[in-house]
Amino acid sequence: MSAQHRIKWWGFQTYLVGMYQTFSGKLKDEDINSETYNYYVNMNNEFYFAKDFKIAVWAGLGSAFQHGPQTYHARSAVHISIDKAFFNKKLNVTLALHDVLYKDYFSYTTTYSDQSAYWYDRMDTPQIPYKN
Repeated sequence: MSAQHRIKWWGFQTYLVGMYQTFSGKLKDEDINSETYNYYVNMNNEFYFAKDFKIAVWAGLGSAFQHGPQTYHARSAVHISIDKAFFNKKLNVTLALHDVLYKDYFSYTTTYSDQSAYWYDRMDTPQIPYKN
């Protein structure tokens, strides 16, 4: 389901989806069946100002879900951008801050028999430590 609305100084878009998944299988003669409901929602707000300035705030959230022996954990993000148009809107310059709350990382847990493993992937810019 999606919706959008625009007035002179404000625009809004949202998207929502709900899902049901079932997984059936065996791994070395052990059942790894699962059933799960999950959802994903995002919202984008755009605020329009004089002189072709625009501020956009995007937020998204996906719930956790089970897929066989793996549990994919919930993830979310908030992005903010400032945009300025030049030359009759033929050139746009944007300054953006992505993942403002530092929550947009992919992670899951695999549980099988009496073992459990956790994995995550965070998209970071590498930092080089300064040493004297």
